[in-house]
Amino acid sequence: MTEPDPTAIPFFDDHPRFAETSKTGPSLHRLNARYTGLIHHHRHLIEGATVLDLASHDGRFSFGALAAGAARVIGVEVDGDLVEKADANPSPEP
Repeated sequence: MTEPDPTAIPFFDDHPRFAETSKTGPSLHRLNARYTGLIHHHRHLIEGATVLDLASHDGRFSFGALAAGAARVIGVEVDGDLVEKADANPSPEP
């Protein structure tokens, strides 16, 4: 088992549904580490921007970008089941 990254921001600890709606079965510590690298470290670029999330899966990183202050996020996913899961997830509070 991989140890949790001590520098990871625990964003997905507050949004565990993304571990449940995933088809890849990631653990929360892996989602948190990815959030830290993809969103948290780049929030200065994301804030106020339009973000394109290709292969957006269940919308987890679209959700993260919105929570980090993106003005708009466009998620692109071809798997209909994952699109339904993304649509069912509420948007983050502004």
